[in-house]
Amino acid sequence: MAQKDLSNKKEEDPEFLLGFEKLRTIIIPDLDSEYVPTEVGVLPSSIGNLRHLRYLDLSFNRHIRIAKRHRKPNQPQVLGLNHKPDAFAKRMGSLTNLRTLVISECQNLESLPSCNMTTLETLDISDCPKLDLMGSGEGIRGLRFFGIENSSLKALPHWLQESADTLEGLCLDNTFLQLPDGFQNFTMLPKLKIIDCPDLVSFPEGMYRLTALRELEISSDSLAERCRREEGEDWSKIAHVPKIILYGRII
Repeated sequence: MAQKDLSNKKEEDPEFLLGFEKLRTIIIPDLDSEYVPTEVGVLPSSIGNLRHLRYLDLSFNRHIRIAKRHRKPNQPQVLGLNHKPDAFAKRMGSLTNLRTLVISECQNLESLPSCNMTTLETLDISDCPKLDLMGSGEGIRGLRFFGIENSSLKALPHWLQESADTLEGLCLDNTFLQLPDGFQNFTMLPKLKIIDCPDLVSFPEGMYRLTALRELEISSDSLAERCRREEGEDWSKIAHVPKIILYGRII
């Protein structure tokens, strides 16, 4: 697939993008960067004419507004939100074909949009201290990957159970939570990664039911100690897993 770096362009009107009718990916840099003048608008109103567009990355851009239209524009399948996407997130319900959603460093984001994101496959969240996943996220189901990093989350959100039969990867990084007893229902989960989760001190009793689990990676002190081969208190719960990694070393 052909690629073209437009980062050194100084066009003040982003309509020039529409000349690339087969464009599949757009990555807009920080509007305060040296490459793009701060007065440039992010997206032209006719961006919906890019029928081949599949990836749109608006990380580090702010004050984005989506207006309703009678005819739906072409919708991206991958969306990255960074820093201050609040106004954008409120209108995210219109992105009905979204498959990947990455949210990072959104200090004031308190909830996920209330919409049925039935096509969403990947949800990756990091550094969003005010985000309440327990009280938002209804309608999200069929996820293949869920990642949470640097969160005050106390437990996995209840709606994640809706993805128990489809989840292929779960990554918990620097998060204060415990795995619920219902975690044993994730019988199709093949990969679990736990990094520096201080409150996660043991696995639930039903871990043996996760028969599809093929790779377990742990880099969290209290839990790693309990998962030592043969000797750890939780070893019997995870002994069925073919590949266990403690601090980057396969045991």
